[in-house]
Amino acid sequence: MVNIGRYRSRSDAEGHLKWWRRNVPDAQFEIIFDVPTGSQ
Repeated sequence: MVNIGRYRSRSDAEGHLKWWRRNVPDAQFEIIFDVPTGSQ
């Protein structure tokens, strides 16, 4: 299963990651960030 979410800040992403790890303890999760470009 792949879950993808987009968050406005790193702390939002980490908060959701903590929730997933608490509620689905046997799964593996990671945070991956988009690399900003010069136009953003």
